[in-house]
Amino acid sequence: MRALLGRLAKSAGGGGALSPAAVFWLLRIGRSVQAELTWPLPVYTLLFILSQITLLLALLLPWNILATLSLGHSPARFEGTFGQLGAGPVVGILMALVLICFGTHLVAEAAGASMCQRASAVIIDRHRKLGLSDSLRGGAASDYRRILRLFAMLAYSIIAAVLIAISYPALLVILLLYVILGAMVAAILPPVSAQGVASELRSKAWWGIGFICLVGWVIHDAWHGTMPSFWSVFFALLLARQALIFLMMSASSLGVLFRRKERVEALFVADRPVTA
Repeated sequence: MRALLGRLAKSAGGGGALSPAAVFWLLRIGRSVQAELTWPLPVYTLLFILSQITLLLALLLPWNILATLSLGHSPARFEGTFGQLGAGPVVGILMALVLICFGTHLVAEAAGASMCQRASAVIIDRHRKLGLSDSLRGGAASDYRRILRLFAMLAYSIIAAVLIAISYPALLVILLLYVILGAMVAAILPPVSAQGVASELRSKAWWGIGFICLVGWVIHDAWHGTMPSFWSVFFALLLARQALIFLMMSASSLGVLFRRKERVEALFVADRPVTA
């Protein structure tokens, strides 16, 4: 897994500076940050998971609103919840749920950002290092949030993999095979600028092709009569898509952090001196 993430980081970050050494560096900086303050990482991970789940619900519920409007009554899957309510009340309830979910997503994101700002300030003040410029201090919260978010995305991806294994084990096998093979192919491609359009297109192509492969496997299973229930496939594909995107985003974040490693260490490692 460490070598795999290192290959992903090399593709996402561009240039030859990134290697599996970046992954070991990330683990070291993660341990240093966790040793300074133990509570931000688990709290941020929970906030991130809550944020992503509520955002997903906020994006899925409007489709049920459209189904209710087209049918003139609640869909069959909601009959046990809404009974014989008409289209108007059902649409109102679903719209309220959309607003609640999206509001919860925004609150979780804001709470995570605020927590990172306070926690990074506490760590910097605790070290009492001389020579930290205002620009370094100003970017501390952003770097700290990037570190926590990277680990939170990896945690979310692991949870997603477990849920996929429960609902659609064969799809998880295809997902893992694609991640491994995709990382190997990405590692041999020529490097591109991390901030360029080519890097963005390559990242989107990486997870997009992976998702198409997963859909292809679902079609294969459907033709052979081995596809699980619709809802098992639907949620497994949603989770797999998120896992692919978060793996790519994790690799990109690792590339950014590793390129700034002197700055990050100066901010968050107690015995690392501030360099000019």
